[in-house]
Amino acid sequence: TDDETASVGTATTSSSSTNDGKTIVAAHHDAAAAAALPPGPVSHTSKEVKELYHKFMKDFPNGRTVIMGTLLDDSNANSSNLSHSYSHTSPLKNQEWKAFLHNLGGAITDGFGDRVKRYDEELRRLDARRAASAIACASQAGGASQSGSSRKGENANDNNSIEERKEENQDQFDLSHFFLVKESLAFTYEQMQLPDEAKLQYEELEAFLPEDTWRWKRSQHLSTNDRPFDGWSGGEAGGNGNSNEGDTSSSIKKGEVSPADLAMAGDSEGFRQYIQSSGRDLQGVSRLIPQYMYAREVRLLFQMGAPVEVLLRSKDFLVKVHRNRLVEVAASFRKRWEKELWKCKSGKVLETQAQLKRELNNREVEVEAWALASCWDVKCAAENYFLFGAAAPPLKKSNTATLGKKGKVNSLAAAMAPTMEDREAARCLAELLEFAILRLIRLGDLALSLGEREDEVNPIRRATSERPVDTLEPWESWKTLQQRRESIKRKDISNKASSEPLPSFLPSRVSTWVRNSFANTSTYEETYLELADAAVLLNRRAGRFRFASRLEDHRAEVLISRGEHDLAASILSNNVGACARDQWNRAHYWRIFRLACCQRMSGDVLAYLETLTQSFNPRLASVAPKKTASLFQKDLESIITDAAVSEPRWGA
Repeated sequence: TDDETASVGTATTSSSSTNDGKTIVAAHHDAAAAAALPPGPVSHTSKEVKELYHKFMKDFPNGRTVIMGTLLDDSNANSSNLSHSYSHTSPLKNQEWKAFLHNLGGAITDGFGDRVKRYDEELRRLDARRAASAIACASQAGGASQSGSSRKGENANDNNSIEERKEENQDQFDLSHFFLVKESLAFTYEQMQLPDEAKLQYEELEAFLPEDTWRWKRSQHLSTNDRPFDGWSGGEAGGNGNSNEGDTSSSIKKGEVSPADLAMAGDSEGFRQYIQSSGRDLQGVSRLIPQYMYAREVRLLFQMGAPVEVLLRSKDFLVKVHRNRLVEVAASFRKRWEKELWKCKSGKVLETQAQLKRELNNREVEVEAWALASCWDVKCAAENYFLFGAAAPPLKKSNTATLGKKGKVNSLAAAMAPTMEDREAARCLAELLEFAILRLIRLGDLALSLGEREDEVNPIRRATSERPVDTLEPWESWKTLQQRRESIKRKDISNKASSEPLPSFLPSRVSTWVRNSFANTSTYEETYLELADAAVLLNRRAGRFRFASRLEDHRAEVLISRGEHDLAASILSNNVGACARDQWNRAHYWRIFRLACCQRMSGDVLAYLETLTQSFNPRLASVAPKKTASLFQKDLESIITDAAVSEPRWGA
């Protein structure tokens, strides 16, 4: 009959599992509960189905058996026997499906708990082996030092010691296997929709092997291969064609994806194959492990819905990788320095030293250019995600050609973001752009050192120094400036148009906007102003107004050096008010002085009169230098008689 052919569904696991205190199991079925007949469906089945059910229970004692008798198609049922036709709202059908889903979920959960338990046991076993090998190495080192001091120059047991070291290397801690097992545990959590637990596995792996370990392994790998470091792509360049064991960078066939690309893409399937072939100590891919872990963590953070954490992780990653690459470049340079100078002839020492320094600068340029381009890429990607409030203006690239059309800078009108998440994101991006500004300034220093003008000062450093260039010139009275007004305007126009070309020193793989930034000194300064303007806007959105004020001071000094006094005055006038509110008297007076310098050169008489009036504030009298106060007093007496001031005064 139809009842006799009722279907029986099973869901089994390989073995029963118990909770180890770390894994949350939604439902746990003991043997007694599994052996008991489920209520409802069995009572409506025939004797043959019940016997078949018990056979399944005996054959799969660690599994779960569910009767699905209502799965029979109603069309196959006897049309005359309506009792065998089940509707979609049948309580029996709902009960069977509920039991099936409940048992299926329990089987999946038990299998998940069992897998986590096995991974945990394997990790504990590997960790115990690591501790044992560390203790053995320490004791061996102590014994070797004692035996070495007692029998110097004796080499009788060299062969025995070599064989012992080989046997110890075979039993040493397998870092590659540990990494793969730990990441497999993270994959298990990710499959169960637990990205926070998966991310915790990568964090534990980072704590287990800090970045110093990867840097040390990288130095060991470089010392064995003796190949120059390529700071841009994260790999190595100039290979000699000899591939050592565990070296994956030299075994890439044409058309295959490089390990660096797989690491940055977070391609676990492809990159884990390189890990398996990199050796027990991961020296072949130690350079790429931090990049791969960063990509995996960022993916998990997006699954967790934590974009701010993505920005924080990206900022930390860029700063650490930049520092580590510079350390590797310096270490490679020292080894090369010792090696080349040892082989160099006496008459070519200076020439060899100059060549090695140029190579060092070139490699440092690659690292700095990579960091600068990466910071701006993160900023551009984030501004498409964060709006920083509906009323806030969107982040966009600005340039000096559009900054002063209305006499004000767009970033001056930015207010603090309304939500805490937006403020935290703006703070992280502002810190990242300030880091990018430092990289831009450092690239300017390297550009001058690699060119023919080694003694020339970086224009950004010269403009933002403690004593700006224009303050070193003699102070001219107001009447003298009025007489020279036309020549001053012509000088400002020539300063804007003049630009000196910079040497071509950037690698070919650098971003286009970075290459265009170093075409000449003018584009270099414009790039600095653009980065600083974006950092000012983000600091204001984050509520860090003092940080924004400091950057605006630097922007104003660069604009003054370019002869753009009107734009500089608009920036400084806003900062003067900020210092007045904070009651920073010395900073307040200094900004009044710089604002007065801009207004004197631009010829804005009424604005200059207002600034002179502010300079004689009684609160600033204690910090105002006597010489500066005397000069302001003379200009005030002269400007009162100016037609632009006297006519409105008498007309009022």
